[in-house]
Amino acid sequence: MRSGHRLTPLMFAAMFGRSKVVEQLKAHGASLQQRNRLSISAKWMVGIAQFVARIFRKPQPQPAQ
Repeated sequence: MRSGHRLTPLMFAAMFGRSKVVEQLKAHGASLQQRNRLSISAKWMVGIAQFVARIFRKPQPQPAQ
């Protein structure tokens, strides 16, 4: 299943930071090699989504010393 932009469910899940959904789709055989109409692979989208999540993750408070 793809959208008009040739995005797979795995690509949508990656774009919206749904890591649990990404893992479930991969476990059920979703391909990381599929590419959208701009030739961007699902694997690249997953990597970018993980990078962005790390940048915007709130820092954990450090205990007082």
